[in-house]
Amino acid sequence: LVLALTAYMLFKNVLLKSGHSLIREKHSKIQMRIYCLDADGNTAYETREFSGGSTLLDDIKTAVEETGVRTSKGNVVNAVPAGVKVRNIFLDDKNCVYIDFDKTLVSSHAGGSKGELDTLNCIKNTLTYNFRDIEFVKLLVEGKELQTIAGHINTAGKLNLK
Repeated sequence: LVLALTAYMLFKNVLLKSGHSLIREKHSKIQMRIYCLDADGNTAYETREFSGGSTLLDDIKTAVEETGVRTSKGNVVNAVPAGVKVRNIFLDDKNCVYIDFDKTLVSSHAGGSKGELDTLNCIKNTLTYNFRDIEFVKLLVEGKELQTIAGHINTAGKLNLK
């Protein structure tokens, strides 16, 4: 209870400032832009509708996981490996979201410099468009700081979204 209260006090102002309520009706519908690649490898997006989570962090998790979900339209390519899961997510008082992925992000990634940049850009663009007050993102895999996705692009430190 003390931990939950402390977390609430730390993040209350961040969440309220962002225009997202801390808790809302769980089944309200929300629309988000999910960034992906078109058939030619250019950045594209789809607008998708979801049942909103009960917190901002639930919605961020949904948005990030959706970057790895293929739609039935068939005209987009995922830059994030299919089936990637977010293990944990939190937001600090500096508007940095920490995303802890499962190992699928690394183990199933196609690799290559362009592939890694595409993955980072799709995650960054999805967060930037849908959650405008988030300024930075820090990527983790299995609880550890991600140094690189597949050996080409340095992902250590906070990635600037602005």
